[in-house]
Amino acid sequence: MKKIIALILTLAAVFSLAACGSSAATAAPAATDAAEAPAAAEPVEITVGATAVPHAEILEQVKDALAEEG
Repeated sequence: MKKIIALILTLAAVFSLAACGSSAATAAPAATDAAEAPAAAEPVEITVGATAVPHAEILEQVKDALAEEG
């Protein structure tokens, strides 16, 4: 009985992991779409929320460096 339950659980794990995998056919179009993307995209504004200590202090230190990168 234990062997049957172990076999069923193993098969369920194999099928659940196989369902999460991607096939090569779906990965290929994504690579070609990236090559066709325009070179200059519109700038995107990102808003970052942080707690007062220590995250806000870290963001204050890197704010100038991030502004230079764009």
